[in-house]
Amino acid sequence: MFFEYAKYRANKKALVPILILGAYRPPETTLLRLEKLRDCLKERGFNNVFLVKDYPDDPVYNQDENIHFTRKSQHLIRNWAEIILFVYFDADNSGVTSELQFTISSAPEKLRRSVILLQEDAPISSLVKGSIKIQKLDSETFFDDEDLCEQAEGYCTQFFDQILWKL
Repeated sequence: MFFEYAKYRANKKALVPILILGAYRPPETTLLRLEKLRDCLKERGFNNVFLVKDYPDDPVYNQDENIHFTRKSQHLIRNWAEIILFVYFDADNSGVTSELQFTISSAPEKLRRSVILLQEDAPISSLVKGSIKIQKLDSETFFDDEDLCEQAEGYCTQFFDQILWKL
């Protein structure tokens, strides 16, 4: 019986939609690190993990690249993701901050299964820190990519356990 439950759980774990949001620039560092996090979570059984750029494009978002990716990100936050990882690196985090603010204002129900992962010494504005505190969001500091993956996996597992019944 336990084996059947473990198999059932692993199958459901592979399906849970996880969205990773973070800085893509500079691509040779931050984007590669986000892709490494995505791949690490997939290796650990979370197979339905995407960055916004990984998700198929749809012309309905817009022909203008800036509008397209903004709408695509907002659509994924609002309609697809069950778990959202907001990752802040020592980089320009304006994009992920915009996505966090969108989630707070337009999809607050998603915050229950979201976490803010902050690289040690990342430049985080007082407005972002204030939003994290006001919304009582889960947040953790990470020190390297291995630590980032460990923390992300821990939160994904915790959130997965909360929604297992509905998958």
